[in-house]
Amino acid sequence: MLSVQTYSELFKRKMVQRLLLPDAPSANALSKEVGVPQSSLSRWLKTFGTVSSVSNDKKGSAAGPRGCAAGSRLFVGCLPSLE
Repeated sequence: MLSVQTYSELFKRKMVQRLLLPDAPSANALSKEVGVPQSSLSRWLKTFGTVSSVSNDKKGSAAGPRGCAAGSRLFVGCLPSLE
């Protein structure tokens, strides 16, 4: 029987953060490096790769962390610290 690997949200967000760096590896290259399926990395990028998905703002304002526009692709400066 095939076992299903589950990953914590923190791990997923760290992988997305790596994919969004200026000199980021491709999802395929990161997949090989960390042993996570490329399809999972791409899905996490789609899920966590926008400001609106990582914003702690419960009021639904148009700006996310550090004034980044909600729904825009994140740059490293817009990511909340994961440490």
